[in-house]
Amino acid sequence: MTMLRAARWNGSTWSKMGNGLSSTVNALAVSSRGTVYAGGFFQNSGSTTVTRIARWSGSSWQPL
Repeated sequence: MTMLRAARWNGSTWSKMGNGLSSTVNALAVSSRGTVYAGGFFQNSGSTTVTRIARWSGSSWQPL
């Protein structure tokens, strides 16, 4: 399984986060509600445009 610059650890194994991100991730943040945000030099997650900042929906990376 290929993981492109984003993966999730459940305590025993890693799993990919959707289609990953197309380039370097420089920062990750988790909100008080548990929402994961990524920032970096990426432009896409698969065919979705998420220019430099994205939010993890639980199943895919979404643009802000």
